[in-house]
Amino acid sequence: MRGFKPDQFASEIGISRPYLANIEAGRKPLTEVLLARISGVLMVAPLVIVRPDYFEPDLVPA
Repeated sequence: MRGFKPDQFASEIGISRPYLANIEAGRKPLTEVLLARISGVLMVAPLVIVRPDYFEPDLVPA
């Protein structure tokens, strides 16, 4: 949603593209350090990353 290509995003958070792919596939853990980097780059709360169902746009007051 932020327009990053996988290689660019991996570089932004300081890991390799294959390592990012392994995290996405569940083969490598998402550490607290990486979670903090990712949330910083994406400018979202860490909870939104680990619990994508937590944010329900329909429940946000207008």
